[in-house]
Amino acid sequence: MPNVVTFSYSYVWWRFSDWERHIDWMALHGVNLAYALTGQERVMAGAMSHFGLTEADLVQYFPGPAFLAWGRMGNLKAWGGPLSKAWCDSQVDLQRRILDRMAALGITSRAARNVKVFGHVTHHYAMDPFNENLPSNG
Repeated sequence: MPNVVTFSYSYVWWRFSDWERHIDWMALHGVNLAYALTGQERVMAGAMSHFGLTEADLVQYFPGPAFLAWGRMGNLKAWGGPLSKAWCDSQVDLQRRILDRMAALGITSRAARNVKVFGHVTHHYAMDPFNENLPSNG
């Protein structure tokens, strides 16, 4: 099964047909708990704006699609960005479809926390920005 960076290496470029095939494969192989991190930046942006960050702040914060995992872990910001609103919206729509398919096949999602945005979100959350690198002395 994938780890969190697979969502930047591969999954970030997937369409729903790719996800549907993968989710079906997981169900056929008995997977019953899986990460569901697509669209997480919308949830993070909502939390950050609650604490006063503006749209301009957020544009300068989130990295581009291929680097989202490292941004989520706190290892970098803005690299390869910015993310467009249209792209973020498409990821939220995709995540809703992913979660619906997982739920239909009895797979519990480990999703970013936000029922209002995604719908089928369980009590299993995936928000671990633990940075395992030593800070530089610069």
